[in-house]
Amino acid sequence: MKVWVAKRRQSGVLLDHPVPLWDGSEPCELLVLNVTDQGQRRPGKVARLYPLGAQRVIGELLAPKLVWFKSWQLVISGVETVVSDKGRRRVAQTWICRLAVPRGVTRFRAVHMFDYGVELERRMLADRFARNTSGRLVVDSMLSPIFGRSTTYGAIGERDGAADSMEFPLLECGLDWMSSDRFTLSGFELKQQCLESPLTLLQQGWICKFDLEQALEFDEARAGREAFPQH
Repeated sequence: MKVWVAKRRQSGVLLDHPVPLWDGSEPCELLVLNVTDQGQRRPGKVARLYPLGAQRVIGELLAPKLVWFKSWQLVISGVETVVSDKGRRRVAQTWICRLAVPRGVTRFRAVHMFDYGVELERRMLADRFARNTSGRLVVDSMLSPIFGRSTTYGAIGERDGAADSMEFPLLECGLDWMSSDRFTLSGFELKQQCLESPLTLLQQGWICKFDLEQALEFDEARAGREAFPQH
């Protein structure tokens, strides 16, 4: 996804104000992907920033976690590697990101990757970006009575609301991966299969992308207004 990024720390030290990570006027490309540590030979997840159209990495976070998302802004925390006179050391870092949103887009479209805890085949997902999964995305933290502790939640709805105001909140919400045009959130959904059965936590995930069909409708409506101006 295309983003503008400001960092919150310098060599692990909290800054008074966020500092732009990239001094260019254009946004960067933010990708989140799974990699294998060549030294430890173990898999892990990284968030990487690239200049548009280039393969050069200008920023990297190990073990990135999505902390907050609202109004096209997101906060990602993780571990940054810095080089000092004592060698390479790992320190805390936080990125504050603002998405570059296509014109006319005001919401995301999302598709559920599981049906009552059963993973759907990827070929079945392409046609499941339905209107009833379209809305504004919010990711925040809450004190969950289900877990008995604070946790993150994701919610999609017609307005920026809390988890209890959304129909299908995603609990323990985490960012799995991000490509150039979409990303996946993973977590659990709360289900009650019938009135007699207890509340059950089931694995769930959402593939999210910009609602470009809405943007197309916006452009078509604008073209119509220009062709037939009101007097």
